[in-house]
Amino acid sequence: MSAPPTVPPLSEGARLRHLRRTAWGMVGVLALQNLVGIYVNLYVSLPLPANYGAVLDVVVGSPVLALHAILALLLLAGSLEMLGTAWGLSNEIRLPAASAVLWTLLAIVMGYEFVDDPGNLESFLMELAFVGVVLSEVVLLYRATVRTAGAPTGPGPGAGPA
Repeated sequence: MSAPPTVPPLSEGARLRHLRRTAWGMVGVLALQNLVGIYVNLYVSLPLPANYGAVLDVVVGSPVLALHAILALLLLAGSLEMLGTAWGLSNEIRLPAASAVLWTLLAIVMGYEFVDDPGNLESFLMELAFVGVVLSEVVLLYRATVRTAGAPTGPGPGAGPA
């Protein structure tokens, strides 16, 4: 009986390139998320829910707010995926990826609290967390780009028969 085939792990260069592509995608989703959030803040009136279970009713009752929540979950999934990809790399890559996850979680919690009881503090913390995610992505992009420039792209000289 033969062993099942295994997939070799991605090289550092391939992981860095993947992180760069994902980070650029995250920046695009963040820009859309910010625009939708501005629209929600200016034009969507939020009724005060009676309890935490009613928050879902408020979100479902507003398509724009639902889009905002879906984008938030997409950003969380993307930041978790990036953290998983960055996990085996150096701290200079892993720390901004972890930071992006934490800032995204803070933004989601503050968004939930804002829908539950709209207030200036929740709105401010949500925007502060948004800025934290953007800065984390920019730092990750920079560091992954610098590391990619120095990472070997192939097996290198003397790696195999010529």
